[in-house]
Amino acid sequence: MVEQARDVDTAGMEERLAESQHAIDEAKATAEELAETNPDPYETEAEDDEPSGFESPEDGGRGEAPGAVRATPES
Repeated sequence: MVEQARDVDTAGMEERLAESQHAIDEAKATAEELAETNPDPYETEAEDDEPSGFESPEDGGRGEAPGAVRATPES
């Protein structure tokens, strides 16, 4: 049993791929330009942020208010 192979337009596919890649490259360049001229006002460096006391466990805190007392089970 011989399967018939379909004719595939690889040249057309490669052309569309090249066009898509060009559009992606242009979008990346535009995004870089926008990031330089319009920095995100909410973006901060983690090292510069002072701890608020409400850090989540993912941030290294316990997710509790400053001065919170954690109950411990009696022994």
